[in-house]
Amino acid sequence: MLESLAQGIFYKNLFNIFKEDEYKLGIDKIASIAGLAQKNFYHAYEIASAYFMKSSNIKATIKTEILSLAYVEALYHDLMFNSRLAKHYEEEMDNDKDNIVYLIAYQRKALRLLDLGLVNQAVLPLLNTRPEQKKELTNIRPLIEASLKTNSKRNQEIYKRQEIKEEQIPPPKEPPQQYVVKLEEPETLRPVYEGLGQPFANLTDNESRGFMNVLKDFATNRMNGLQSAITKLNQNIETVYNDNFVNFYLNLESTSKTSTLFIIQKECPKH
Repeated sequence: MLESLAQGIFYKNLFNIFKEDEYKLGIDKIASIAGLAQKNFYHAYEIASAYFMKSSNIKATIKTEILSLAYVEALYHDLMFNSRLAKHYEEEMDNDKDNIVYLIAYQRKALRLLDLGLVNQAVLPLLNTRPEQKKELTNIRPLIEASLKTNSKRNQEIYKRQEIKEEQIPPPKEPPQQYVVKLEEPETLRPVYEGLGQPFANLTDNESRGFMNVLKDFATNRMNGLQSAITKLNQNIETVYNDNFVNFYLNLESTSKTSTLFIIQKECPKH
């Protein structure tokens, strides 16, 4: 939750920096940054909503503050995302008149999401805790509505293009990769652990611990069996070696001595 909030705030600030000079970076790219802010804020809202359902020591005022921040910012940047993409296609009208249908579709989507967010009774208390943001969202609505009415009339009278449904809107372009962030600990603060010395490495649930013990017993039995087999194999190798080499040469030497002694005794004259 905190990670998503942090990234949402980062993209919010990035959007505010570039929105005043949107033509320099590109309106569609500005829109994609607003989309990243919306995605992270709404993800934080979903996590917080589920987490705060459980009993905790977190004060109700803090819960409301986090939920209202995440929800209102998600709604605002969703509106900015869709309205900026509508503006992008409006700027592209000179290149292709078919862009009128994308312009209208994005404006309709922006209005739908805005109306849904402003009248949702489940989150109305969250909106009421941020009256300034709620007022700004409310004031944006008539501007988009008027622009949509004008563009729809232009299409009917001039371009006469078949409007598309919201699900037919082409996906937006990928955001500029140089502005996509991944949170990491600074090298100087990142602890280095070795093996099982890591914190919480030995913390496991009972089921996992039981499974680990079964694996350990199995491995131990297999190791003992292998060790016993190796010992027997070495004994057999030693026996075979002794029988075929050492004992053979000992017997051969003993036989040779016996034969030599017999010959000597036979050749010696009797007195």
